[in-house]
Amino acid sequence: MTSIADQFKEKIEQGKMPEPIPRWRVQFKHAALWILFCSFVVVGTASSGVAVWFMTDPGGLLFEYKNGDALSRILDLLPLFWILLSLILAVGAIAIFVHAPRGYRHRTVVIGGAVFLAFIAFGGAISATGMSDKIESAASRMPGYKYIQRPRMAQFMQMEQNTIIGRIQETHNGWLLLQDPRGIVWQVDVSQCVSRQNNILEPGNCVHIIGVPSTTVEFFEAEQLLPCPRGVRIQHVQQYLKGQVKEPVR
Repeated sequence: MTSIADQFKEKIEQGKMPEPIPRWRVQFKHAALWILFCSFVVVGTASSGVAVWFMTDPGGLLFEYKNGDALSRILDLLPLFWILLSLILAVGAIAIFVHAPRGYRHRTVVIGGAVFLAFIAFGGAISATGMSDKIESAASRMPGYKYIQRPRMAQFMQMEQNTIIGRIQETHNGWLLLQDPRGIVWQVDVSQCVSRQNNILEPGNCVHIIGVPSTTVEFFEAEQLLPCPRGVRIQHVQQYLKGQVKEPVR
């Protein structure tokens, strides 16, 4: 009976053995794996930071949907997009690490726990330092992101029905001038606001006002004054409005 060693020797002598894999190819594969792992961790951490930023919005996400149904809450795709992206990248990073060289020495549960804790910790730090706003703003320029934003933008299209958003033009004692995304300037009485944050009453700030609009003139009696929900920007709403206006087909 021929031993395994003799069989290998015979194949070598007959030239039937496959050529050895070049060292540079092995090193390139290992480097590509770790680069992909690091990119998943970096982008996933940034995504978790934006997700935390959305979920901790004091006057936005929960306030918008307190009177909505369960489906409306689920379909708030903008925060959900970042949460899912973070989870997908976390799972991808774990899978890459497990299959990477020497990754098999560690338990998958330990690796997964470490990755998720890192995402939460660094994501919270990114949110706390104010970087999430810049990340989300940069992402909003990517192709396709506007379609994810569309459900949220649609909430502000009927702005005269007891709610309005806009950019503050001027502030005075007890009232202010507000320009909505269509360019209409409103005079807003904020003297009777139940919920009012004076730190946002500065020209240029985006604010979300709930109250009673006039049916004859551009006047709004505000009952609550809040900053615009996170992820909602005046330029985004303006772009949405322009997209809604189509030339009639002839």
